[in-house]
Amino acid sequence: MAFSVTFLQSSHIMISSRHKLEDIPFVDLDVLEHDPAVEMFYRYYGRDQERVYKSTAGDIVDTVYRHTLLVELLAKAAGRSGGTLEDFNEKLKKEKFFNVFTCPIKTKHDKYRTIEESVIKLYEISGLTEEQQRIMKLFSIFTAEREIYYEVVHWAKLKENSMIELVDLAWLEQGGQENGYSIHQIIKDSISRQMMKSGDELKIEEYGELLEKAASTDSYLSVDFGFTKVRERLVLAEDVTRSVNRRIKGMLEVGTRSKQYEPFLKSISDLFHNVAGVHFDQGNYARALEYYNNAREIREKILGRNHLSTATTYNGIAGTYQELGEYQNSLDYFMKALEIDKSLLGSNHIETATIYNNIACVYFKQAKYTNSLNYYKKAIEIYERLLGSDHPDTTKMYNNIAGVYNEKGDYTKSLEYYEKTLAIRKRIMKNDNLDIAMTYSGMAGVYQNLNKYAKSLEYYEKVLEIRERILGSDHPDTAKTYNDIALVNHKQGNYSKALEYYKKALEIRERTIGSNHPDTAKTYNNIAGVYEDQREYTKALEYYEKALEVKEKTLGIDHLSTAKTYSNIARVYQYQGDYEKALAYYGKALGVMERS
Repeated sequence: MAFSVTFLQSSHIMISSRHKLEDIPFVDLDVLEHDPAVEMFYRYYGRDQERVYKSTAGDIVDTVYRHTLLVELLAKAAGRSGGTLEDFNEKLKKEKFFNVFTCPIKTKHDKYRTIEESVIKLYEISGLTEEQQRIMKLFSIFTAEREIYYEVVHWAKLKENSMIELVDLAWLEQGGQENGYSIHQIIKDSISRQMMKSGDELKIEEYGELLEKAASTDSYLSVDFGFTKVRERLVLAEDVTRSVNRRIKGMLEVGTRSKQYEPFLKSISDLFHNVAGVHFDQGNYARALEYYNNAREIREKILGRNHLSTATTYNGIAGTYQELGEYQNSLDYFMKALEIDKSLLGSNHIETATIYNNIACVYFKQAKYTNSLNYYKKAIEIYERLLGSDHPDTTKMYNNIAGVYNEKGDYTKSLEYYEKTLAIRKRIMKNDNLDIAMTYSGMAGVYQNLNKYAKSLEYYEKVLEIRERILGSDHPDTAKTYNDIALVNHKQGNYSKALEYYKKALEIRERTIGSNHPDTAKTYNNIAGVYEDQREYTKALEYYEKALEVKEKTLGIDHLSTAKTYSNIARVYQYQGDYEKALAYYGKALGVMERS
């Protein structure tokens, strides 16, 4: 049989493959951009007259990250849904994100199949080796498309060559950093569904060293506020907790058989407690409380209510309630922790003294200064007896008492304690010690209250010199000093100087602790106050509203600090003559105060 071949000039053939084929140029194809994905959707949708719903089609393709396979399958499902494209989109929204997998589609052979069945057919995990399956199960825990770094790969004892094989097979993607890997949402969801259907979920013991490391306090210590590294570990640890959380309640409810789970549950409670601590440091108090309560539930069940680890969690819960302004709840949990410490450690122990100190702090926040002093003095008595008056921890107590007298308006007594603290600290520490800087800062505050602004600035400059030298100019404590210097200038009416220092503080806080931290909100509030005093009301409102957004998110709408910002906004609207808005915000502030 004769045949001829005609060669086309200047033509190309593109071969789509999961493998890199030798001697063929390889091109990485990324997901489609928004507009091409919409065009692809309409190609398979088959109802061109409905292009009037182009924005609706855009919503749908974005729902599945413009993944070409799912765009095609969803378009076919929408085409046979019977209703309009808007109806189909509303159904997707109502049934939540990945319930789109239940949508039926029509295949080439006229057989109806769900999207889920089509995707699982493509990503069938049983075709992988045992080690590759273990890796994919582990990656199905983590949030999709986030790069999982070498540290986690190392913790879980994953084989590097198997990771590379999975990248070559397009089950994983290799990230920009060495040994960084990620999984696509579509593949992650497919594996999760296969595991749920088969009952072959990742076994607890397969978490191995990963869980142990994630629960380690050392993994979270934010030395010099290294928040970026802490966040990396935090998000991965949270993925692990989400994965195991639904099993924990079952383990706690099996009665005597729960003994076999105790080592695992202890690790999980440690993990919850440490994750809570990181959220607390970052100002995410609602999240911190959630994790502390998870730790509390486990520790009360497996360790009992009279255990030191349980007391530690009570202490964490109390501290979080304190930051949220729920002082009675805070005191209740500090008292629970105190009772355990006294029972197990005795009344003459440093840990007991620490709880006395914490209780004193709550009373201080409530402006119950007599109660605060009583508890500080209980703490000092133990510190002096066990550590001596020249110990750094004892000087912290003296420093705290000085702060109480300052707030009481007894400035002579306050300076007396600050001078006592300073003399001891200078004797036992270097002159550029951070604790000495803290005492200088307290003294600067007293002089500020005495309207001795030059003296106040003199001490704040000493603080700034020490903190910049030891911590650097890009540290939250340095930012606090900029804020303090700004405040003194603000009180003196030096508005330009005040704004200069407030904005220095703001720049550092936004960069190091983020724009959603309560301390950042304080700086927004302070900047707004300067603009208000300059009668630049539009700018004042802009910054007050930024402060309010953060406070409502982190402290809640019923916190007194939030109420203060409502009142500030109301006052500015009043100055502008917008009495209706002013009354509305004053009403919000009054409502908080009546409920408190």
